[in-house]
Amino acid sequence: ICALLLAKLYALPAAEAMARVQLYHDVRQQPVFCAEGYQETKDGASCVILFPSQRQQVLRLLRDSAAQAPPQLDRACSALYGPGASKYSAELMASWQEKAKAGADALNKGQKKQGNYEEELQKAVQLFWAAAKLRPD
Repeated sequence: ICALLLAKLYALPAAEAMARVQLYHDVRQQPVFCAEGYQETKDGASCVILFPSQRQQVLRLLRDSAAQAPPQLDRACSALYGPGASKYSAELMASWQEKAKAGADALNKGQKKQGNYEEELQKAVQLFWAAAKLRPD
């Protein structure tokens, strides 16, 4: 599992992932199966902590993933709308921002106490509640 995770997370070939797992294993205080070296071999034979069938399984599972790049995390919404926004759809966040801005505008108009400021303040309250329902966090 460790070799698979390393390979997938860091876009490593299977042989390099297994060699790294062996190296990391051997730096433990009491390693059980130590390797003589950490060269990458096509069949992963330098990774002695894995049985031959396990090495073959790692090679098989990672065979097609060598050309694939690791998945990119999309944090664009959080960068644009603040922490936690990435868990919401872009459409919902646009609507949330629109309501929050409209609420802020209505609040600013109402604070000037000119004209029908009470209606503007009431409008601000409704818009802020609507924004909070879209994104309660």
